Formats: sequence, structure tokens, C-alpha cells
Amino acid sequence: YKPDLVTPSPSTSVSTARISSAAAMLHQTAVGTDAARSEVMKAILMSGATKSEFATWVDPTTGLVNPWDHTQTRPLDDVFGAGELNIYNSYLEQFGGKQSGTQSAPASSVGSYGWDYQDHKSDPGTGDIFYNFTVPTDSTAKELSIILAWNVKVTDTDPGSGFSPVESLQNLDLAFYDSTNLNAPITTSASTVDNVEHIYLTNLTSGTYTLKVTGSANWDYGLAWRMSTAFNTPSADFDNSGTVDGADFLAWQRNNGILLGATHAQGDANGDGSVDTDDLAFLTAAGVVSASMSHPNAGGSASGNSSGSLHGVPEPTSGALLAAGGMMIAAGRIRRRKRCE
Repeated sequence: YKPDLVTPSPSTSVSTARISSAAAMLHQTAVGTDAARSEVMKAILMSGATKSEFATWVDPTTGLVNPWDHTQTRPLDDVFGAGELNIYNSYLEQFGGKQSGTQSAPASSVGSYGWDYQDHKSDPGTGDIFYNFTVPTDSTAKELSIILAWNVKVTDTDPGSGFSPVESLQNLDLAFYDSTNLNAPITTSASTVDNVEHIYLTNLTSGTYTLKVTGSANWDYGLAWRMSTAFNTPSADFDNSGTVDGADFLAWQRNNGILLGATHAQGDANGDGSVDTDDLAFLTAAGVVSASMSHPNAGGSASGNSSGSLHGVPEPTSGALLAAGGMMIAAGRIRRRKRCE
């Protein structure tokens, strides 16, 4: 009995189908990369899982509130595993790309979302593997979720007369440090019976942190992480002019849709690294954008606090889009007709 992931489903069979479907979706876009490996895909799915929905969960057996929890030797919750499946979080991790650890403390940091695959099956001398994480200045990491996953090795000792398996399980561990002191970890995940380790922290202050993976000599593993950051003081003054105005709206409009790595100057008002409608809400609150804008991508107007009225970048009209679509469909029909001939 060891749940890895849960979904809001009436039965385990339904949850299995949902999680398998999520894995299939991610696998389709990962084909040809190490993200398609079972260890990495497992790590991506599990580290993307959320826990906050269980904060007030009541155990039906005891009647007591039993939120998600784990310990340094028990990486997963006994009931919820790593938490509830969140395909968007996992997609962002996969989208963040492979970011390799090093065998010495690295000089640069990984991105807020990403994954790695390390294969040391033929290297008995491999030491610790390190990854640095940076919480930007004047920001807080609301969540940091890291999963390390690896497979059991099964050897058939008598392949000529049936299946006689012998299993062996490597013991890998995680330790997480303030980078200024690699002698005293902030937390660890060091189970001796699992093939997964889990670091989960909330409200990390700004600074650089180091993750250490131990025990990978003669083995391979998948690692995945997500770090949800937020500015301590959100601001829609993207050009730092001292005024939230139409120029700030244009910065947001031009970069709307960036999923990862966005800067404040590009329109990230809340510090989560993306430019989206959450950031538009700060412009609306400042009175720069009308709350009645029908669509965040529309070329609506933005009121400049000091320069009158400023209009956004115009977009094609509906008629122009329909006409373009009609020409594309017609061209497609012509091409298909020629191929048939």
C-alpha cells in the first residue's frame, strides 16, 4: 500500500486511467528526449502534484483533520502520496527542459521548472550530484517541490528454465542546503525502503540554495522540480517609471503568453515567471485597463495616467481572420485535389 498520486475520483481504477492519460500526453511531447524515460516521467508527474487541497481533509475513520504530510524518512503521505495530479504543473516542468546537475557545487542555478536524467550505471566512482536553485531578490518561493525517482533492478538468474528474479534497490538520498553552508542541510529525504525521495518546502526566502543527490554510482535516476515564486510586493509598473500607465499595459500585451522565465519588465507583475491574466489584474486594479475588456489578447485601450489615452497594438479584425482562414482552407482543398489526381 503506497499511493504515488491521487485524483478526485470515486475509485482507484478511475484515478489510474486519469494519471495514465496524463502520462501519455506528456510522453507524446517527450518522445526522443530523456523526459520520456520512466524515471523522469514519474518524477515529473509526482513533483507537479499539489497538496493544499488536503489542508482540511477529515479522515473518515478517525474524524480528525489529516492534511498532507511527510517526514525525512517517509517521502510520501500514507494516504495522498505526492499529492493530487496537476497536469499543468507537470507540463511546465517538462517544458522547462533538461538541466543537468554537476559533480561539484554549480556556479549557476537551474530554472524554476525543469528536470534531469543522470546515467551512472557504468561509473562506480560517481560522487554527489549538485543543483542550485535561486529565489530572486524581494521574492518568496511559495512552494518548492522536488522528486527523485529511480527503478528497481530485476535480474533473471535462470533464464533457461523459467523466470527466477533477483531484485536490488539502490539507496539514493536528497539533501537541501542554504548555499552558504553545505554542512547543515535545511531538510533531507532519506528513505531506506523507497525508490523515490521528495523535498517539499514552502515560503523560502530570497537567496541561493543547493540540492545534493547522493548514491547514484552504478545507477541512473530521474529528477524533476517546480519552484513557485512571487514578488513580496507585486507591481504593474513594468518600466519603473513610478506610474502605472499605458506603457505598462503595452509591455504586458506584447509578452502575454510567456510561460516561464518572464521578467518584471516583460509584464510579470506578481513574480511567478509568467505573463498572463493574473498580471493583467494588477493593471485593471490600477485603472489602466477597463475591467470590461472582453479578452486579454484584444487590442483594447489603456488609459495613460499622464499622457491621455493610449491604444494597444491593433489585431486583425474578425472579417480579416475569416477571410484568411477561408483562403487557407481553399488552398488545402486545391493541394488535396492535386494529390488525388
